[in-house]
Amino acid sequence: MNVASAFKQFGVVLREVKEAPKDSVWKVPPCDVLFFASDADLSDTLEGLAICRVLDPLRQLFANQGYRCLSIAYPGSKLVGKETFFDVLSLTRSVLRRRLFRMFAQIRNKIGRNHWESMAPEYQVFQKVLQRLHPKLILAIDSNPELCRAALGLGIPILEVLHARGYGDIHESWKHGSTFDLPDGVLAYDRMSAESFGRFLPTLKVPNFRLSFELEMARQFLHVSPPPFYENASHYTHVILFTASYDPENPSWPGGLPSELTELIRRNKDIFLMVRMHPVMRTGTEYARARRALEEIALGIPNCDLEWASVAPLYAVLEAATVHFTWNSLASYEAADVGLKTFAVGIGNSAQQDLMKDLRSRGTVSEIKADQSAFERAISESTSTIPPATPQQHPSLSRVLAFATASSQARRDYLGNRDGNTRGLDRVTKPVT
Repeated sequence: MNVASAFKQFGVVLREVKEAPKDSVWKVPPCDVLFFASDADLSDTLEGLAICRVLDPLRQLFANQGYRCLSIAYPGSKLVGKETFFDVLSLTRSVLRRRLFRMFAQIRNKIGRNHWESMAPEYQVFQKVLQRLHPKLILAIDSNPELCRAALGLGIPILEVLHARGYGDIHESWKHGSTFDLPDGVLAYDRMSAESFGRFLPTLKVPNFRLSFELEMARQFLHVSPPPFYENASHYTHVILFTASYDPENPSWPGGLPSELTELIRRNKDIFLMVRMHPVMRTGTEYARARRALEEIALGIPNCDLEWASVAPLYAVLEAATVHFTWNSLASYEAADVGLKTFAVGIGNSAQQDLMKDLRSRGTVSEIKADQSAFERAISESTSTIPPATPQQHPSLSRVLAFATASSQARRDYLGNRDGNTRGLDRVTKPVT
């Protein structure tokens, strides 16, 4: 990068600093448990405020037992402070300022003279935050590699909390990244995911206690903001939910919504279609084309809703539906929780053979071809529901803490016998379930 382009980029980051929310992470006292998530994870609302349906029930559980808890948004997040139910803290400005300092050092050709300067800005900020807050445990979604490195260096246990169920394999990035950039262990809510991740990292299966929390949140939301078809509910014989998937390699792909299904809805005015975008599609700028494509489809069908179905809590949308279609969304597990059968269009190829295999073996998920007659048969079958799930007991927090401590020590012992260039997941662990 020449000096002119470096100064141009410097100006871009400087504008980002001015536009970023003010940091609040430096004004709070130390805590026991620290939670990390991004804007995409705060896609649901409770009492009009953004909430993380994966981490916040855990946070409430820890807080009820006397642990001091704090939530922090990953760098770049905008849903922070008073817009969030638990007053999520921001550190974006600090990261951007460190980035400016690093860029200035590069321009002056001084980068590399000082080891601290050569560290990633995210790592520097995460390290300072952890040193200041002294948490006993970190729980994160999509554990940031620099956060994992900072936690490892300070001996603080960090666990990945899986945001969904039904994983047949681990995250692709984990297979090829440095072992130093991974969490100490994983919390999973289902046996299939626990077994998949447990082949590579210590994994603890915990009860899916979130169900009661999420069903209550759904009931509150439906009372305040019912779906748009409720005014004419008697007019519709079936209410279809299609949960759109997303493809980071092809962000313009409109979620797998088949034209055969939309054409069927156009011809049958007694069927209402709800299309739910994945939170990443709704918030990520790179998915703008996919959003526009779905918006155009919804505008062209009077008996179709995209907006309400994409912002309402997932269980509220599922409660309003009579049948669930998808490309390959893991929301099929939540559909099964409320007794709703799923028909999946995109699970027929070999790459998807392990996806939701537990649900498929139970008959709660069925593969379906993108064919109007197949869709008509599936809709007619939707009257036969499956037994809904019952809320499970709370996990033992002492067991979670003991698991985190043991996993953290095991990782430090493992890495202590390796060089700093260890790649991939070559260690063998026994899953704790």
